[in-house]
Amino acid sequence: MNTESKIFDTSTVEGIGKADQYKNRLNNKYNKVAVTVLGWNRVRIEGSEPIGRARHRHIPHNPDVMQTVCETCGKEMDLRPKQGRTRKAKADRAEFARRINPAALNFSPKMVAIVGAIIGHDYGVRDGRGRQLTGLSITSDGFVIAETTPVSSGTFLGDAADLQRNIDLFISEIKYIEDRAHFRKLYQSNVKDWRK
Repeated sequence: MNTESKIFDTSTVEGIGKADQYKNRLNNKYNKVAVTVLGWNRVRIEGSEPIGRARHRHIPHNPDVMQTVCETCGKEMDLRPKQGRTRKAKADRAEFARRINPAALNFSPKMVAIVGAIIGHDYGVRDGRGRQLTGLSITSDGFVIAETTPVSSGTFLGDAADLQRNIDLFISEIKYIEDRAHFRKLYQSNVKDWRK
């Protein structure tokens, strides 16, 4: 088998998760992995040029349950945290924030602050009282309230429908499909929606 591909629906968090898992599996098996956008919520992930045994990268079959056997070759692995992993994770988060910076995509300072609150990054934008937005909540009647520093006082931002339109527009402007999927995942997990 020289190539392997699959099409995913990325309109849900579950679909994004399955696509991420499949891409990680292909990264372990193939030298080249391509993600092709097939529309607003569909992607094709394809791997080509299989990795030889000498270049094999060991990954656990299911890291969530700390499985210590490689999915591809069955070799036992040491899953203890490596020194410096935290530093790399912080660098990855900072690089992600740089790639999707709303100011670079010509969005307003208010949108920059909102995106920063969603992804947990400080872009340096402050409200009229000098406070940073740190979290978002959608009230049961459909309005958006932001938590701020130094206290979670609750700044009123507007209507949830307006926020959703602006978020959809912002996502459409993000260059890489992986960044779009990661931002959607962060939005789903970090914005508290009390309408549900």
